[in-house]
Formats: sequence, structure tokens, C-alpha cells
Amino acid sequence: MKVTVLAEPQYSVHFAGFFSSQPDMEMVASGAEIVIDGQFFDLQEKYHNLQSFASKDTILISNTLTAPATAIAHNVTGFKKIIGVPMLPTQLAQQTAIEYSLPLQQEADDLSDKALLQLVFAKDIEKIGDSVGGIFPRTISMIINEAAFALQEGVATAADIDLAMKLGTNYPKGPLAWADEIGAYSICAILEALQVEYGHERYKIAPLLRLYAEAGKKFHQ
Repeated sequence: MKVTVLAEPQYSVHFAGFFSSQPDMEMVASGAEIVIDGQFFDLQEKYHNLQSFASKDTILISNTLTAPATAIAHNVTGFKKIIGVPMLPTQLAQQTAIEYSLPLQQEADDLSDKALLQLVFAKDIEKIGDSVGGIFPRTISMIINEAAFALQEGVATAADIDLAMKLGTNYPKGPLAWADEIGAYSICAILEALQVEYGHERYKIAPLLRLYAEAGKKFHQ
């Protein structure tokens, strides 16, 4: 299967490394059967880049961390099919399941779509409603944001917040350690997209989280 992978420079290694390790995948610069789009920071640039790969013979698997599949399909035309998958670059290899959604304007073919995604990701596949951020990325982003608020307000140290969450919820990692692994900038991008989409106060970004994102700083050094 011929695959082209697009991603922001800081995450190109994560995406290319994951998909190139999958069996029966041939990474190509053009003439791909599937375009895997990991981009999620600048939506206008994302749409512009994708349009140059559009083909009636090509399937697009596009990152929905900051835009739902319906919006992507509205802004990018000419692909055979578009499938939305919320992809956190640093978490792809660790996830046991992959969520996906379809644009509302596209007819569903659940058996075919799941079979394709299982081939591409080699993981369990779960269909969800079309939305910004999916389920796992949206949930972990909100948990990280609340942990950043707690740290900012002096409730506890980063180490103590993470330890409390690991012991109290049986999480594999504390939320601030997760933020370091995912990247505070990525978390902020997801939360900003959620706030634009829904307008809820619950997605307001903790000022400390934004500062860490802008400084490229980690909670655990």
C-alpha cells in the first residue's frame, strides 16, 4: 500500500516512524493510495497542503484534533474518501485503540472503513461521532488543564499532583507527566479548538499551561 504522510516538522518523526513500521506500507512522496494527514496546528495551512494531494483515487485519513471531519471535508475536496482520526503524535504507538469519524456529508461504509483503519494502524478501531478532538485527546487535555490550574494555584507540586492522580485513578501516568510527553503546545491547540467549537468556559486554558507551551518548558525537568 502506497502511503504519503504529512505532519508538522516537530512531529514528522513520530508520524513517519509509526506508519513506516507498519507491514505492507510503502512511503511515497506522490501517487499515494492513502494520504495520512497528521497536521493540526494551522488549519488554513493544513487545508492548503492537503488540496495539492487530492485525487479521486486517494483516501485521506486526516487528524481531527482541532477540526472535525465534516469541516475538513468542507475545506478539502477531490478525495475518494475522507476519514477523521484524532491523532496525538506521541501517543500513536502506545494506544491500543484508534477512534475515527466520518464527515456528515459522506456515506458510511463501516465494515470497509474499519478494515482499512485496522490495516493502517494495526489496532482496535472504534467509530465515534464527528467532533473536535475525539474522546481520548479531549479528555486527557481537560485533565491536564485542571492539573495545570492546581499547580498554578499552589495546591501541590507537579510531582505530588501526578502521584495523587496515579494512586487515586490508577492512571499509567500523572497528568503533568502526560503533558510533558504530549507537549503543552499541542494541549493548548486542542483546548483552543474546543473553546472555538463549543464556547464553553470549561475549555479555558490555564495561564500556566499556556506559559509552559510558549516557553517550550516541561513540568518535570
